[in-house]
Amino acid sequence: MTIATLAANVYEDINGQITSVTLGKSLTIKMECDDWDTLQKRRRFQIRCEGVIESTVGPSAIGFVDVSDDHCVLWPYNAPQGKLFFSQAHLSLPLMGDAVLGTLYRVHNEIFRGRVPLNTFVNMSLFSTKFPRTGLVAHGPEPLLVRYKNVLAQNVFNGNEPLLATGYVPTHRPNGGYQVLLFDSGFVVCRRVDAWQENEATASSSQ
Repeated sequence: MTIATLAANVYEDINGQITSVTLGKSLTIKMECDDWDTLQKRRRFQIRCEGVIESTVGPSAIGFVDVSDDHCVLWPYNAPQGKLFFSQAHLSLPLMGDAVLGTLYRVHNEIFRGRVPLNTFVNMSLFSTKFPRTGLVAHGPEPLLVRYKNVLAQNVFNGNEPLLATGYVPTHRPNGGYQVLLFDSGFVVCRRVDAWQENEATASSSQ
């Protein structure tokens, strides 16, 4: 049993469930689902994640399992990082802060689908007072900040000026090498994922 085999066979109507999550030297997830061959018995599995750096997984019903090394939740760990600054905001436009925040929220949600909150990257203090003339919009992974930059450059109101002119400044690149174990409503960022059926003696790795 490999994690790829498990991912290929778990789907919404198979009554999958994470029954426990235990964190020690590694993170161990116990899950079960209907047998995809007969649907008349249950299969039980363990998934072990090594080198865990982030986890949002808990006991829950599941209808989806996957492992990826190219997913947006990995950007903070594998992609170049930077900061997004702005200047010359159009203060004459009404509800400037609301317009910027709404635009950022829309593109952020399109990317992360609720997996990562907006305030992880966006400078929310911008929107607690009168919108300033200059400042930091956001910090974080380059692919995300470039998306923010592009959508803020679009002409949301009228005229030819962007909603908010921004500039991206690179800061550093992390060591990377992480992958993500994905479920419907949670994920684990780690170095290695192993999975096995509980009546099998040998684990099989994702690497």
